[in-house]
Amino acid sequence: RYMDFCQAEEYIQYIEMPVKEFQKKLKQLLKKNIVIDKMVLYRDLAGYVKEVEIGDIRLEGEVFRETFGLVSSCFYLEKLDENLQIQTKGRGHGFGFSQYSGEKLAKEGNDYVYLLNYFFQNIKVEKV
Repeated sequence: RYMDFCQAEEYIQYIEMPVKEFQKKLKQLLKKNIVIDKMVLYRDLAGYVKEVEIGDIRLEGEVFRETFGLVSSCFYLEKLDENLQIQTKGRGHGFGFSQYSGEKLAKEGNDYVYLLNYFFQNIKVEKV
């Protein structure tokens, strides 16, 4: 639903770290050693990661995001020899109001009622 979001600054970011550092962070979180023999990402319809399966463990996507300090829940993992690369797309968790798109729509002359209806379907704005 968001328009031209991929033009936002730092829309795509990469983090690369040694596999050993990645395993160390997981061990601190889970209190056990993790063997990275497989990595599976389970996504919602918008492409945001709901669950991460690494070896024999599963983590919620948001827990993984927080553990590794990712800017978005829309991410990809790839093992490159002795390193692991994480690519993120966008910012945030994928729900709610996009600051980038909201600003663009406002600059086009749309008011706050239009913006709220654009991002949150089936709402009613009332004076209280």
